[in-house]
Amino acid sequence: MENRLQAIHDIVLPSDPINSQLEELYRKLWHSYEKICAVHTNRQLSNIYLLTVPEEFIKAKIKILILGKETQGWGGEFKDAPSITELRQLYKLYVHEEKGNQAAFMRFVQWILTIHDGIEVLPDNIIKIGKKSRSGHYRSVAREQMNILPVVQEEIRIINPDVIICPTSNIRVYNEYLTSMFGSYTEQVLHDNLWVSVRRYDTIQEIPVIICPHPQGKSTDELNVVKYTIAKYIKMIYDKRK
Repeated sequence: MENRLQAIHDIVLPSDPINSQLEELYRKLWHSYEKICAVHTNRQLSNIYLLTVPEEFIKAKIKILILGKETQGWGGEFKDAPSITELRQLYKLYVHEEKGNQAAFMRFVQWILTIHDGIEVLPDNIIKIGKKSRSGHYRSVAREQMNILPVVQEEIRIINPDVIICPTSNIRVYNEYLTSMFGSYTEQVLHDNLWVSVRRYDTIQEIPVIICPHPQGKSTDELNVVKYTIAKYIKMIYDKRK
């Protein structure tokens, strides 16, 4: 564990305008995060999931933000409450240098990079505060995040992705939180049977949001069809940028 902590603290964070804006955002909203934690001291909460954006993403032809639901036990390496810097160092180490783990979500993230050389991906989560020692989240905590901690909306404004992808195994929960953050939407179905669609939300009309099945639990054949459908749509966007 000590080696792990040292590796985290050795990470150097970038200081470009995008990352500087994220740092400023997190500091501005930190009090709201602490307020949520103080209200829910009877629950074992994970640390908040904070991003670091690599240079290759900033310069990419197509920037894709992929939104999972929540991250299990994020920041569990720290004995005490970590700082903003430490959480962003952890993100840079785990996501960009270690390339995540072998979970289905992270394998899906890495697959998106293979669609085209000009594409870069940034993993994020709709729920920023999950459970400390297991998967899942507390609904009341998530709703408070939507009400007083608009961190995801602000991250999207700063990062300005070209596409957002939401892989989910629970569309009801996703619908509740996405609608809470971005308002109502129109939808274009890309594949009926495997539930792949593109949405345009009221407050982020310019960014297509791809809703698709979570890769975990899908058969290889089904997942290949999902991937083909997504890749076809993203290549169409890429070709329009030429």
